Amino acid sequence: MEVDSFQLHKFQSEAWSALDEPKIREIALLAGIQGGKTTFGALAMLHVVAKTIEKQKANFIVAADNYKTLSQATVPTFLKFFTPRLGKYNHGKEEFNLKNGSKIFFRTATDPNSVEGIPDCAFAWIDEAGKCSRLFKINILGRVARLLGKVLYTSTPYSMNWLYTEVEKPYRLGERDDIAFIQFS
Repeated sequence: MEVDSFQLHKFQSEAWSALDEPKIREIALLAGIQGGKTTFGALAMLHVVAKTIEKQKANFIVAADNYKTLSQATVPTFLKFFTPRLGKYNHGKEEFNLKNGSKIFFRTATDPNSVEGIPDCAFAWIDEAGKCSRLFKINILGRVARLLGKVLYTSTPYSMNWLYTEVEKPYRLGERDDIAFIQFS
């Protein structure tokens, strides 16, 4: 299931290294428009899913700030890599059913509680995370907590919200060594 022919750029490679670093729990990849953030998110999900389902059955979350982002950018990019040989996308249920019985759930931050009840999550990716509420981020972190999973935030920087105060600032101040923060123009 691994993507071996995709060439990552320098900043994507830096974020990729964090995917396999055990102490890292949150990865933020922030960049301007067309920086490769969503493509990286889909590739990262593929990588983590492949590694995880070799060992255990688990669930995963792909999220975006709103339905428009999810349906027009995030899901189409995801489906470029998650082909029918890996499982089946169920548009009506907003989930991708992997062949081993694991599921990838698709949600938006429009309702911050939309991820409640999704059990046993090993990884979550939030596309355009900078537009999501803090409550949504907290709920996502709660979904991956039991399995000590990671959360990937891909986003354009928008404001000094939770992504700045709870991820970037503590990272830059050296207060949290469980964050990988990568930003480029």
